Amino acid sequence: MKKDDFYSEPIKVYVKTDARGGITEIASSVFLDDTDGWTEIDSGHGDKFAHAQNHYLEKPLFDENDGIPLYKWDGERVIQRTEEEIASERAAILNSPERRASEIKQQLTELDNQAIRPLRAILAGTPTDDDKDKLAAIETQAVKLRDELTKLELH
Repeated sequence: MKKDDFYSEPIKVYVKTDARGGITEIASSVFLDDTDGWTEIDSGHGDKFAHAQNHYLEKPLFDENDGIPLYKWDGERVIQRTEEEIASERAAILNSPERRASEIKQQLTELDNQAIRPLRAILAGTPTDDDKDKLAAIETQAVKLRDELTKLELH
């Protein structure tokens, strides 16, 4: 028996896609117990089908910088996404409410760190006017950021 004849039934190749049609996973029936949520794209015998990701894709599944899928399923075949499609998704990610919320949380952490020195002086009983002004300015920024974060989380 030849190596490729090991499986009597054809090996099926499946993909999972995101809302934009980008392929987020590719696998074969050799490695999948449950194919619910997967789309069958091909079937046959041999290594090409058993180890689909290595044989169907020339590049990695995702962009190494921001995790954007580099391929899509067009209903008939796996195709590489265009630079325009990738750029559009990158822009959507950069402008997403989730990303902005993450940035705000990071800024709030930085403001907390900046407040340590003036707070220490106040607690030690040795504050200067600069310490008090700095703390007031930090709190003004923090209030604005918390308000923006609350609005983002409500949507």
